[in-house]
This record gives sequence, C-alpha cells and structure tokens, in this order.
Amino acid sequence: MRYWLILTCLTLGCAKVNTLNFKEHRFNKVPKKIIWIQIPGLDIEHIALEKFQYNDMKKTHVLEESSCVGLMWNYNIYDLRPGPANGLLSQVSGHQNIKGTCEDFDQRPVWNYLTQYDFKSIVLERSAAFTMSKALSCQSKKFFEKTSLFWMGSQSRKMEERFHFEKKITARPGVLQGDQTCKSKACLSSLKDNFSAIQASLLKDSSRFIFVIRDLSYWEAMQNKNLKQAKEVLFELSQLLKKIRSEFASSETSIIVSSTAANVFEFPKQGDTWLKLNRSAKNFTFKSSKLLSPVWSYGALSENFCGIFNESDLLSRMLKVNTKKKLTIMSLFD
Repeated sequence: MRYWLILTCLTLGCAKVNTLNFKEHRFNKVPKKIIWIQIPGLDIEHIALEKFQYNDMKKTHVLEESSCVGLMWNYNIYDLRPGPANGLLSQVSGHQNIKGTCEDFDQRPVWNYLTQYDFKSIVLERSAAFTMSKALSCQSKKFFEKTSLFWMGSQSRKMEERFHFEKKITARPGVLQGDQTCKSKACLSSLKDNFSAIQASLLKDSSRFIFVIRDLSYWEAMQNKNLKQAKEVLFELSQLLKKIRSEFASSETSIIVSSTAANVFEFPKQGDTWLKLNRSAKNFTFKSSKLLSPVWSYGALSENFCGIFNESDLLSRMLKVNTKKKLTIMSLFD
C-alpha cells in the first residue's frame, strides 16, 4: 500500500499546501488592510485568566489561534524597562532612541509610510491620559498629519472635538477627538463599539487602511492589582479580536496584537487558590515588567512575526516582504 501511494504521487503529482502553525497560509502576501492592537502589560500566560474559566478545557483562546507568536525585547538605548508609552512609540516609529522629549516625534511612524500608498490611517486609544499628547503639544504636525485620532478617557468628553459611536463620525486628520460617552471612571462605549462605528463611518469603502487600537486599561488595571477589571479588559479584547477576524478574514488583511512592558503575575498552583483569585488578588504576587513581551499575528505577513526580535523592529517586519534576493519595502503597492 505504501509503495502504491508513492507511485501515485510520482505519477499524478502531490499538491503542496503552504502552512504556518498548521494553518493554510500564503507567504509574502502584501496586506492591503492592517489592524494592529497594542495592549501593554499583557503576557502570554495571562490568557489563563480567561481560558481557565471555560467549561471545556479543550476550547482554545482566540490568541491561541494566531498564525505566529513572537517575543520582543523591550529595552531601548536609555532604559532597560521603558514604560508602556515609550515602548508603544518605539514599536510604531521603529526607533530605540526614545528619550521622552519632543524629539521622539520627529521620527516617522508606521502610518506615515503607508499613507503615501493611499492608505487611510486611524488611531483609537483607551487610556487614563492620551499617550501621544506630547506629539500634539510639541506641534509635531507631521507625526499625525494624515491620521484621524480618537481617545477614550476620563477627560475625553470635555474635549472641544468629540465623537459618539451612535452618531456619524467625521475624519479630522491631526485633531484628537474625545469619546462623549466617557465619564470619570468608565466609558459607556466599548472598544468594539467605537471600532465598528469608526470603521463604518470612515473605512467602509476603503480598499487600503491601517487601524491602530491602543488599550492601556489592561496595564492600568494590573498596576492597581485589579484583577477583576483586568479580566474584563481581556474578555473585551477577545470579543473585539473575534469580530475583527470574522469580518476581515481575507488573505490581504494583516492582524497584529502586540504587548509591551508585560506584567509578571505569579499564578496559583491549585484549584481552591484559583477560586480565591477570582474574588481578590491581594494575596498574590505582582512583579516588575518583563524584558520580553509577546506579539501575535494573523493573516498577511504573519511569518514576519515569528522568533525573537527588538520591539523597534516591529515596524520593519510589518512593511517588508521577502524576495529571492533580499527583504524589500512594500513598493508592490505602486
């Protein structure tokens, strides 16, 4: 029987299917749509906060379904463990020389590379304070020159320019718009609500776009040892990611989830301790952030995010395809 199969393959030819992580995959496929979720503080093990609540232990978490998982060194030239704002900036600018000054925003961010190829550019952030507000106060106009900015935070409803997920949203490149539904402690809208509203209003007919979603609420919850809130954020992230994957399942879409300043949390060893963990985190240990943070990828160019690399290399891995001769910038858009 074995020889018969070999003879059949030689005679008829055996079809070769390219796979990545046991999933069919098209290598070097240039993405036309990029959706990038940045969630500081998240570590691979933190998936257990949601996964271990499932009744079926064989059920996989949406992050476990990624095509590729990589690890990124978080250090830069000036700091061994930079804070989340600096880590995120290093990822989008592709530079390690982040000083925390206006000079940081003289660097060219990823969306500025793509807008020259007619990509629309959106940044949606949920945080206590907008992480790139210094770019606005420094009047670094080129940093957000063609990018629409949206912020969900405690003070966002007091801003002069505002948006609401139940109303039509307009593009205001270079102008920060605040979520009207946000109050001192929380927003009535979710990331999923705002993503859907912005996508429907601004990107519905767009063939090319980059949508960056930043959520610092997970890192903030971990810093406050608020595991209940952290689990709620993680669950919301899962629902958002499932929605994105179901609506943008094309091989021409790249979906990336990256962390920075990943928190170290010492998980319990036994079931009864897990029950206590669900009620309170006061008896459990939180440690300093790790030197390595994870990145998950789905779809186009997922293969670029396997392995271990500096987080400042994330931008180049997002924009480069591998030819027979060398790695080249995505000039294939021309």
